[in-house]
Amino acid sequence: MSRSSGLMVVAEREEPESRLVKDGLGWRFSPAEAPVTITFSRIVERSSELTAELHVQSSGPDEATHILRRRVNLLGTNTPKMLAADLDQATDMAGWPWRRIVEQAFGSVVEAHRAGDEVRLLGGRREAPMSPPHVIEDLLIADVANTWFGPGGTGKSTAGAAACVAHTLGEVFVGRTVVPGVPLYLDWEDEEEAFERILWEVSRGYGMNESARVHWRRMKAPLASDIAYISALIDRIGATMVVIDSATRAMGAAGDHGTYESTAISFAEAIRALGKVTTLIIDHVDGAAVKAGEPAKKAYGSIHKLNFVRNAWSLTLDDEASTQTVGWSHAKINHGPKRPPFGMRYDRDPVYGGLSLAPVAAEDVSPIAERMTLATKIATLLGRMGPLSVRDITEVIYGAAEKKDTESVRKTLNRDMGKRFRTYSDGTWAMKDWRPGRTPDRSDTPDIRLVNAADGDPEPLPF
Repeated sequence: MSRSSGLMVVAEREEPESRLVKDGLGWRFSPAEAPVTITFSRIVERSSELTAELHVQSSGPDEATHILRRRVNLLGTNTPKMLAADLDQATDMAGWPWRRIVEQAFGSVVEAHRAGDEVRLLGGRREAPMSPPHVIEDLLIADVANTWFGPGGTGKSTAGAAACVAHTLGEVFVGRTVVPGVPLYLDWEDEEEAFERILWEVSRGYGMNESARVHWRRMKAPLASDIAYISALIDRIGATMVVIDSATRAMGAAGDHGTYESTAISFAEAIRALGKVTTLIIDHVDGAAVKAGEPAKKAYGSIHKLNFVRNAWSLTLDDEASTQTVGWSHAKINHGPKRPPFGMRYDRDPVYGGLSLAPVAAEDVSPIAERMTLATKIATLLGRMGPLSVRDITEVIYGAAEKKDTESVRKTLNRDMGKRFRTYSDGTWAMKDWRPGRTPDRSDTPDIRLVNAADGDPEPLPF
């Protein structure tokens, strides 16, 4: 209260308002007249029905407690009356105006569901938007959906677990830089013991004495039906990368009223509902791709799975290699050029039990090398080594700098100059987006060491 001209003035208290907010693929309604929240999930509209799973919980300073859960038709004539009666009983006749609350909640959800996302006015930029950042250089674009797909035996799950360890530690992944963060592994494929084993092996491969800490959850239901919990879990642990292993199980089977396309679309909507988080989807390929023995162009099932991801890599096993070796081919990217293919070898330490993922030159992976064009071979070499002369490029690719081979290399470079390659005044060539600050791959060069004259111990040079 306040005084003005000797009169007592009573400030009017603002009445609380009901609120409706997005919750995963559904909605959460908080009525003004009762200390509860009503969550609407698994919303399905067909014919004259709009059904949803409704969950009523208490709200307030204490932990939320369950009150009632029902599957209801939001357009049903008698549904509000029957639900209000059930809520009266569930709350011991507390006297809250359930009929009015239910009518308001139903109306708000129906309107919001049919309205969809709000319209936003975009444009007006004077400068180009920044290129999207990467969590793992080239392999994982931040805050969007990425996929790695391939047949059995390519170690997709192992690579996904290794990506989690690299993300936790901020260490390199197959020779590529990694931004540190908090990974979450959603596993439809294996049990806890299997993931613990991979986690321990990969951590040992990074030289750790104990396993890296990675959040893991065994999954059973399709992602879309569990999206509210997963979204809340991401917020609670501060996850920056989510691995989905694998897409086929996470999508769920097509039911009586669905198709493979509809489940793929529902899966894509569930990924979007996770919010701004980097997503890695592990996926399989069909039998035809396995028999062909060549890099698959898409994952198993609906093409919608490849359409909605922003970055996709295809993994192919090298059957001719003595050690498990996999070729990586860039199948899709929405922003920027495709990256050159490369190889990866799983190196297991029989003494310490560690597992390392070592980079391998693409030309040393049979299924990749057999299908590489000259332009791709040049791009792979320049991406790995940095700027080189035409003669050096020819010698590495052909083993000698014969005139006809040198002319083929020069012709290919000139054809794609400005599009894929760039040249410098000293006659050397590089990839168009090559950055001088990037350290070339010198893994095939032996370490140079000095011997300390005082004690005879070798020490590495400072570069």
